[in-house]
Amino acid sequence: MLATRRMTPFLLLALVCAPSRSAMSQFFDPDRCFTCRDSWKHAGAGFALDGGLRVVVGHHRLADTWYQRVGWVALAGGIFEVGQWDAARGEGKLGQRGYGWGWKDETMNVAGALAAEGVAALFDRLVWRHLRRSAARPGKETVRHSSYRTSGVYRIGMQ
Repeated sequence: MLATRRMTPFLLLALVCAPSRSAMSQFFDPDRCFTCRDSWKHAGAGFALDGGLRVVVGHHRLADTWYQRVGWVALAGGIFEVGQWDAARGEGKLGQRGYGWGWKDETMNVAGALAAEGVAALFDRLVWRHLRRSAARPGKETVRHSSYRTSGVYRIGMQ
């Protein structure tokens, strides 16, 4: 009796979220090509959105870590996909390749954002390493600087 009572909300949720197969085929995009132009556009959009979050928002508390930025990109991609689904519904193109909401498109958005995070991490690592090495050269005026990324010695332009 107790197990059934605990399972009731999940069973109701399953009934609500499990519409007929034809309705689901109308909602989801049947496109499965990961190497097509559409997929690369979604990956590029994810890359650009993540880079934009890094530049425009900076280190705001809502986009301070990599997983928060990737989450925002996923949310923006999902909103775009729902808007695309709504436009396709108005045009009567649901169920055709390239129209509707697709997990593949959402995956490519997230992959683009993760690629941007990887490039940014590599860039940060190379730049900070170069700054630390150039600051450690003898005869250069140095200053101790502490930041949220790392603490180290950085060179002040002396010429």
